[in-house]
Amino acid sequence: MRIENKNFTVATTGKGTYEITDKIEALVRESSIENGVVTVFAQHTSC
Repeated sequence: MRIENKNFTVATTGKGTYEITDKIEALVRESSIENGVVTVFAQHTSC
């Protein structure tokens, strides 16, 4: 089983919702993995 680990940073302007779908899709595409599971961990979030 192949495992990929990717990280990226989102610059924010305060509390709110930020769209990261395009970035996640790009990272998956770059990995060339065709089937699997993606887990997203958002560290240091606030509501």
